[in-house]
Amino acid sequence: MLKKHQSRPVNPTATLLRISYKGNNPVLVTDFLNALTGVYLERSLDKKKRMALSTVDFIDSQISEIADSLSVAENRLKTSEVPTASWT
Repeated sequence: MLKKHQSRPVNPTATLLRISYKGNNPVLVTDFLNALTGVYLERSLDKKKRMALSTVDFIDSQISEIADSLSVAENRLKTSEVPTASWT
């Protein structure tokens, strides 16, 4: 049985936690801490994946907008800078 647990930041500005459990069964304590670490790492990875996908979506939208702007600018240049030739 797990008797005592403690979790606290490594330091006041840290994003890491120090987690400790005390209990009579070292195997149970170890298994619990390993499972907790696994869940934490999985959630952290999921969060990073969501952030990466969001970044990709943002970049894709920016590329689309820039491509549209470049197309408009290109069309303006084509229509306004075509020299009119007069061969007389």
